[in-house]
This record gives sequence, C-alpha cells and structure tokens, in this order.
Amino acid sequence: MYTSLFGYLASCILIVSMVILKYVDTFMERAPYFAIAPLGLISIVVALTWGVGPGLFSLILGLLATQFYIMPGIFTTDIVRDTAIGGPFVLSDLIVIALIGRSIVMQRKLMHVNHQLEQAVSLKDHFITRATHELRTPLTTVRGQAQLALRRLRESDYEVPLPIMQAHFEKIAARAEDMQMLLDDLLDLNSLYAGNLPLHFETCDIVEICLEVVGEQHAVSNRIIVFHECEEHIELYADKKRLSQVATNLISNAIKYSVTDTAINVTIEQKNREVLLKVQNDGLPLLEDVRQHIFEPFYRTPEAEATQPGWGLGLAICKEIIEQHHGRIWVETSLDTGTTFFVQLSR
Repeated sequence: MYTSLFGYLASCILIVSMVILKYVDTFMERAPYFAIAPLGLISIVVALTWGVGPGLFSLILGLLATQFYIMPGIFTTDIVRDTAIGGPFVLSDLIVIALIGRSIVMQRKLMHVNHQLEQAVSLKDHFITRATHELRTPLTTVRGQAQLALRRLRESDYEVPLPIMQAHFEKIAARAEDMQMLLDDLLDLNSLYAGNLPLHFETCDIVEICLEVVGEQHAVSNRIIVFHECEEHIELYADKKRLSQVATNLISNAIKYSVTDTAINVTIEQKNREVLLKVQNDGLPLLEDVRQHIFEPFYRTPEAEATQPGWGLGLAICKEIIEQHHGRIWVETSLDTGTTFFVQLSR
C-alpha cells in the first residue's frame, strides 16, 4: 500500500519537473515529440518501480500536463494529427506497462508458490519426525508385549493363565488400533490436501448427526453434554460421514481439554441459509499464538503434549473437510465463556 503511494507521489514530482523544463527549454515548442517521449519514459520507470497503477497515473498526468502546461493546445480535435503526435508513445507505454503488470502478477504467483513449497517442506520434515515418534511408541509396546507373551509360553511347563495372556494381547490390540488411527488420519489429511478424498454428498440431517455423536461421546466419557437445537431437523447437502467426523473431533476435544465436572455445550443455530454448529467448554482460554496455529497439521499446545496423547491432526482434518464443503471453521476464547469452536455451513 505504502509502495504504491510513493509511486503516485513520484509521478507528481516527475511530471512537475517536466513542467519546469518547459520554461528552460524552448526546443519543445519546435519539436512536440520531445515533450511526449520523456513522459513515456517516466511512466515506464514509475511502473517498473512502484507498479501498474502509479504507471498509468503517471502517463495520464503527463498527457494532461503536456496539453495544459508544457505545450498548451498540442492536442486538438484533429484525430489523425493527434494520433501521429502522441499515439506511438502512448501505445508503446501501455504495452510496456501491461507487460510490467503481467510480470508483477507472475512474480507474486511465484512468491506464493515458493511460500507453499517452503510450507510443504517444513510440513514434510515435521511429519517425518512426528510420525517416526508416534509409530515408534506403539510398535515398542507391541513388540514388548508379544515377546513377553512368547517367553512366558516357552518357559512355562504349565498352561499360562488365560487372564494374563488376555492382558498382553489387549495391550497389543490397543496399540495396533492407535497405529491404525494415526495412519488413517495421515491418509485422510494427505488426500484432503491433494483434493483426492472423495466426498459423498447427500441430503442429511445435521441435528440427527450431532445427536448421535453426543450420545456416543457421552457413553465413552460419561461427561455431561448439553445439546441445544433450534429445530428438530435441519437438512444439509453434505457428506454425512465427514460431518460426523468433524463433530466427533470437536466434542471429544472439548471433553479432553476441560475440567471433568463441567458440562460441554453443543449448539446448532440456523439463520437464513446458514447453519452454525458451536461446541463450547469451560477450559482455560487459548493464547493468541495458539489460535493462529491450532488448525495446522501436527500442531499441539505444550499443555496438550504434557497431558493428552495425540498427534495434532484432528483439527487440521476438520478444517479441510469444512472448507471442501465451502464452509468456515474458527475458534473464539475468553476467560468468561471458555473456548468455543464454530462451524458455519450453507444449506
């Protein structure tokens, strides 16, 4: 913004300089081309330095200065004469300024692509580090429990009690399930980023979806979940499975990151053609830095790292799912109201 402003200011200064030259150089009166050519160069220099807008402004301002101050009356109603005098310079200036504008657009696109590539490389490095860590922990447990069970079987001269063997294999199954969930999330995230995850759109009831998720989460956590709906049925054209995945993630997060004896509030509101899902808990407010990064893959707060298992993919997946539904997801937080996640969808 300020760069463009400097360009407009420079245009004025340069054109004023040309006006001053009128009074020190009488040659322009005999050769009108001499007055127009520098103006064209000025507009090109301005466009190269400050952008297309200031360049066009400089060209127009220069033509006006030539007509009314430098060489009054140089342009008349004779179209052929006026075109012969100023046409080649104006046309060449417009062509050059257009090429400069195209170059600026391509440069911005290149910078955007470079920024995306830098993010992709950073994400890849983070992914390798995080995935290695997350997969190593359950694999260690699986190997350890399996080796322990096998050793007991080999060393015992009698039948190993069934409860002991069952405990070993339950731990193996639990860790294998963790690994499967991590791989599923990674595949989902990768497919969403690549635009290859098929969404099966159908007419579905978001109230019904949220009621099912609330019931499931209450059964798993035994937490109080208060559900508020403005209507009994609100139909959307969406992927029912993916919306259920989003609701599950938001409600389970609200449960994990809140005090045990507090309630979770799930609200569905409808206004015109917009549907708003709100999931609120009474947890501590999120810092501004956390809110800026909370929807990024693998991002976890230090408190979450210390207290809850996970790999920081859930909210990133939710964001991609909602955006592919042309919706919006965000978070608001305060000391009085706790933390609330919002999902806005169009009917």
